[in-house]
Amino acid sequence: MSFLLDVSIIGGGLTGTAMLWQCIRQAQTAADKNPWFPSRIRIRIFEKQEKFGPGFPHNQDNVLPCHITNMYASDMGIFPENPGDFQSWIARNQSRLIDRFDWFEHFMDQQDDSACYHYPRAIMGEYLKTRFLQAVQLARQLGISVELHACTEVEGIQPDAEGFRLSCRNLATGEQVFMKTAQVLIATGHWQKESLDAFFFSCPWPAQKLQKQIPKGEKVAVIGTSLSAIETLLTLTSEDGFVRSESGGLVYLPPENPRTFCLYSRKGLLPKVRGRTGSYRNHFFNPKIIEQMWADKTRNHSLEALFDLLDAELQNAYGHPFDWNEIENPSRTPETVLSESIKDAIKGDSHQGDVLWQTILLQGLSVKKEMYLNLTLRQRKIFDDKYTSVFFTHAATQPVINAEKLLALIRAGIVEIKSLGTSYQLLKDDPESRYVFSYKNRDGQDKKEAYSYVVNARGQDKSILTDKSLLIQSMVASGMVLTEEYRPVANIKYPWGSADTGRYKTGSIWINPDTHQVMQRDPGGQLMQSESLYAVGAMTRGQIINASMAQSIVRSVSKVAGHLFGKVIPGSGRRGQRCLK
Repeated sequence: MSFLLDVSIIGGGLTGTAMLWQCIRQAQTAADKNPWFPSRIRIRIFEKQEKFGPGFPHNQDNVLPCHITNMYASDMGIFPENPGDFQSWIARNQSRLIDRFDWFEHFMDQQDDSACYHYPRAIMGEYLKTRFLQAVQLARQLGISVELHACTEVEGIQPDAEGFRLSCRNLATGEQVFMKTAQVLIATGHWQKESLDAFFFSCPWPAQKLQKQIPKGEKVAVIGTSLSAIETLLTLTSEDGFVRSESGGLVYLPPENPRTFCLYSRKGLLPKVRGRTGSYRNHFFNPKIIEQMWADKTRNHSLEALFDLLDAELQNAYGHPFDWNEIENPSRTPETVLSESIKDAIKGDSHQGDVLWQTILLQGLSVKKEMYLNLTLRQRKIFDDKYTSVFFTHAATQPVINAEKLLALIRAGIVEIKSLGTSYQLLKDDPESRYVFSYKNRDGQDKKEAYSYVVNARGQDKSILTDKSLLIQSMVASGMVLTEEYRPVANIKYPWGSADTGRYKTGSIWINPDTHQVMQRDPGGQLMQSESLYAVGAMTRGQIINASMAQSIVRSVSKVAGHLFGKVIPGSGRRGQRCLK
């Protein structure tokens, strides 16, 4: 049988699960007028792991019960029209989850029912696995052909006359097979760097590996102060105890020979703590105002103009100016800043008990996404160099319980936090230790600090050039994907962006953000967008600033599915009409 849509999804995690559901929704809509339509669809899904759904970040084999989602559960559903699906799914399946995970009942008993917005990553993995299996069953009932290729790595993609030729390897048997497909979505998610040696961990996952290979009593250097760094601390203190004091604060109970830690980053900034959002509605920092600003060619489109809008919004909400220098380079200690952030998250920073700045930023998430896309390449590079750390400190917040544990560890003398500045070195093979951090502290003093164990916990690298998978390496080498953006472009009309010249080596896959089609060069060297190759997720962070967040992924795959089906559903265009004749 010839298929109208023959889609291969490379990656069976959150992105692949959400994409499968979007394909089903599109097929259901088309079947209302053409009942035969679903039978003309084939979807293949390739996953390197045995399980479909959880992906790497939510696989219980990689995480511990202490690792909880950083986003609210009400924001992590896989349906764009119902982001609270994950939260409601837990409510309906709580008894089953308690039977499935022997530690989940204890977790729930410790939560305040009115504020339990974060759940263990393994629970999110169970949700994704369940939703994936449901999608497969529903798709097959509709007549869609669904092929699942577990323990299979796609090692290469070659264009051919009918679309693409995939080179696949079964990781269990080593068998290599080739398959033809018409459309491809790259949804491989996060990738891991190779460790340099047994004493340097290129990433903090799987968590069990850290626990086994870093002995008790060691002083550990952690590169990074973001969410991944905090989860590293949770991994290496998960066997220890935390209790509530009479005053209600969390206190760390160290074992006889505890590990100790120093967290290093350029600015030493910790993620803010997630609090309750309120009813305040943005007057300045909102999509309508931003859209008007970009449309008006006579107005200033600079970073400064955007920050002016945000500053005006914050001043309007709080009634006083903001000290931006204090936000970017706080004079107070990390312990003090963290303690105040916890207090604000629990009690709010307004008379309504909500956190105003979080209310403003969450409303403006789409604004920030469009803002980032509309910057000139020069301005985007400035943003990446100067403001990314501050942005993610506020956008990627941590749950209260994680922040309380971190504060308890700091107060117990188990954790230090130090800023390296912009000029530092990590040296290997010192005579007295394996690794030495060489830097200048805030007072300009030269510092050298040695460690036997180092964990790189800076989170996902933006550059796919650090991804050692055969698929990504071959796509970069062949020019199938571009990791450098060019402007201006004469042969294609951009639906986004300011006109400017130059280039920017983002390191991520360059896409059309409206459809997520991959940008390429034709044989003559002219820029074009691939007709049938798409990319969603971490590998697009050079353009999609929140590319790794669940909500962003779900909205992105909705665009991809809409674009794919728009080509073949009757009445959607000339190509669709030809295909259906």
